Amino acid sequence: MPASRLRIVHNNDTHEHWPNMPKSVTAFNALASQGQQAGFDVLRLNSGDNNTFNEPDEWVLSILLNNLLHLDATTFGNHELDLNVNDLAQGLRNYAKYPSLVANLAISPNHPLAQLEQAGLLKPSVHLIRGQQGTYGLIGITRPSETAKISKSVKQSGVQSIPFSHTRQMVQAMVDDLERHGVNRIVLLSHMGYNLDRKLAQQVSGIDVIVGGDSHDAIQGIVPGQNLLTSPRGEPVLIVQAGWNGEYVGTADVGFDAAGRLLPLQSQLHPTSAFQDDVQADALLKQFLPPQQALAYMAQPVGVSSIKYRPNPLAQLLADSARNISGSDISFIRPSQVRKDIPVGTLTNWTLKEMMPYGGEFVTITASGSEIAGALARSAQGLGSVSGKKAELLHPAGLRLVIDVNKGQMRNIQVYNRQLQRWEPLDPNRQYTVTIDDYTVKQSDEFPEFAHPDRIMWQSHRSLRGIFMYALRQMGAPYQSIVIPPTDSRLQLV
Repeated sequence: MPASRLRIVHNNDTHEHWPNMPKSVTAFNALASQGQQAGFDVLRLNSGDNNTFNEPDEWVLSILLNNLLHLDATTFGNHELDLNVNDLAQGLRNYAKYPSLVANLAISPNHPLAQLEQAGLLKPSVHLIRGQQGTYGLIGITRPSETAKISKSVKQSGVQSIPFSHTRQMVQAMVDDLERHGVNRIVLLSHMGYNLDRKLAQQVSGIDVIVGGDSHDAIQGIVPGQNLLTSPRGEPVLIVQAGWNGEYVGTADVGFDAAGRLLPLQSQLHPTSAFQDDVQADALLKQFLPPQQALAYMAQPVGVSSIKYRPNPLAQLLADSARNISGSDISFIRPSQVRKDIPVGTLTNWTLKEMMPYGGEFVTITASGSEIAGALARSAQGLGSVSGKKAELLHPAGLRLVIDVNKGQMRNIQVYNRQLQRWEPLDPNRQYTVTIDDYTVKQSDEFPEFAHPDRIMWQSHRSLRGIFMYALRQMGAPYQSIVIPPTDSRLQLV
């Protein structure tokens, strides 16, 4: 029999999917209350990415909604670090009623975030929660430097993420210190993703539960060898994660013996659709967000679950729209910009924001054929089984090619010549005009071949949502039902 029992109520990667948040608030409070009534200590935890893009008002709304969850702690996701550093700090300082735990960020002294430490709102160290059945040590970490994405504002202000190897050593030292002080019930909040969480669980001793995020895994149940692993000391470590976009709230019920050894009991995901909207959360949405407006009627659904790996009709429509607006030779859409399926029925401004949450704008640059081929090779390698990196399939317009998925190689790259109205081989020495999102042009971490802001020759002042709405209006929205055409043969995967 366990000497003590703990229920962890958790979510992650809500990404400003507002319609799910009132239901998440109800779910959090109901599941926490059920745990308390059943005799459990209860921790309420969030593993980051409540924000999306750099919109200060919506960041404040995310914080206020998290307050309604009565969180014991959260950590930073990579999308918290999309924000301007002053907006990030000011939002937490003025509104947060919970601490953010981030042990693996190096923050310079006198930094706006460092100043939050004095108020207990940002903790690079351990956070202790004293329950009726014991004391729990909480540690929080975000993406290590190998996978970190941090806005220029935050980087330039003196914030850096540290490597995984250093993160691992730091976590082990913090756990060792907790154990020396008699705290042997330890929960790690992680926004590193499932694969790195597994690696950490098997390399650090003393962690009992990892509450994860970033990889959007909906982990149901407890499966030895998958999310129930063994530490170097031979002790069990449970990993839990609750999907993304507020679709689930998770509960992890565990026990501890007298020596603090974990006794896993049950781990469940609870669909938030089964819960009613919280009245206070609804009121916040009405206060902060514009009224819902009908933009179009979608006659058929379009899925995006395989958009990183396969041709997709929505991605091709967006690429065509960007090329038509700009008049460029070629345009590209990155799959990570599209985050949710198009459902049948009325498309509203809220639904559109959930589908395409990022701002920014599309720009046109010049790029040589060899640079374009280099970016396409990087995209093809991401699909190949030989590659260790995530796939990021570039969806083109004005260009077609064949990709050997098994080898991660490409061939037969052709560009459509607008003037001659014919397809021609990509010329490595020719300069082409390329339309793509300005994030790719201003950052070198994904496709450095296009990271040339000095080459910007045209700015659309349209975000991806604007590109999409342009396409829908060309198809008759809002007066006609919209059917997005199927994929064509521009991308052939063999």
